[in-house]
Amino acid sequence: LEAVKAALGDEDLSSIRKQHAKNQTKIRGLYTGIPGTERPANVERYSIPGHPKGLRTDIAIYGDKIALVTLEGKMFTVLIESPALARTLRYLFDFAFEHRKEEKNII
Repeated sequence: LEAVKAALGDEDLSSIRKQHAKNQTKIRGLYTGIPGTERPANVERYSIPGHPKGLRTDIAIYGDKIALVTLEGKMFTVLIESPALARTLRYLFDFAFEHRKEEKNII
């Protein structure tokens, strides 16, 4: 979470959140770090054991696309359109979400 805040800043994050709320985008996230107190209805968040330096990437899956974004150093974004890769990564994320739900690591 700290890497996202550092890379994007409060103004950018606020704009992104407003757009997601307007579009009623359903978001599920796995995070290291401590989130803010805001709990939007369209967001489901789970903590994962923290890496000492946190995760410095953002991964998004939507439709048949995967977006990979670096959040340290020079920011890079890679967009891959592949039904097979999206299905596989979605399966892995679903597995992680269910595991975190069972452990009640909701944040």
